[in-house]
Amino acid sequence: MRAAIVLMVFLAMAGCEREPSFDERYAEASTKITEKAQEMDRELGSPSPAPSRTGSGMPAESK
Repeated sequence: MRAAIVLMVFLAMAGCEREPSFDERYAEASTKITEKAQEMDRELGSPSPAPSRTGSGMPAESK
C-alpha cells in the first residue's frame, strides 16, 4: 500500500513541469514579433522606422 502511494506521488511530481517565467515568455514573444516585422519589411521592400521608446507614438504638435 505504501509503495503505491509513493509511486503515485513520484508520478505526480514527474508530470509537473516548470512554467516559463514572465521574462522568458517576454523574450520569446519579442523575438517572434521582431522576426515577423523584419519579414513584413522584406515583403514590402522598405524598412520601417524603429519605434520610439520614450514617446507615445504620436507625432509632436507644431506651434
